[in-house]
Amino acid sequence: MPPYSYSIDGGAFQTRTAPFTISNLTSGTHTIEIQDINGCGNLVSVDIAPPLDLIPAVTALPSCNDNDGEITITGSGGTGSYTYSISPNPASISLSTNVFSGVPSGTYTVTITDTVTLCTEDVSIVVPVAVPPTITNTPTAVTCFGDTSGSFEILV
Repeated sequence: MPPYSYSIDGGAFQTRTAPFTISNLTSGTHTIEIQDINGCGNLVSVDIAPPLDLIPAVTALPSCNDNDGEITITGSGGTGSYTYSISPNPASISLSTNVFSGVPSGTYTVTITDTVTLCTEDVSIVVPVAVPPTITNTPTAVTCFGDTSGSFEILV
């Protein structure tokens, strides 16, 4: 019979009018005791699940041209339903599923958002400037006129 008093984890009883919500609880098992005006009550345990971690896995690939690097981000944990965003976001960048393409070299922040819980995780990513291969060649002259003994060695 109302009003009801409740105690969380053995704490002091507080009076509330039903229905009510008990909020600001941490994850874990909580013991809740509820008593009516006559002192009749019930004791229940409630498990509050911990937040699911969002774990981003990132691959950043530079390229020889300035605006065609690639960032692949894969989320795990959470509910499994994610959206991705990138900052800064120059016009050259496009997103398909979980791959950003057309990425110039530079430093970016990629945000993964769990679409169910709205939890987010930011990852700082550097797309390095691609370094073209260095080529050194050493020619060897033809020994005699009309001969095919010439050659060159290439070191990369």
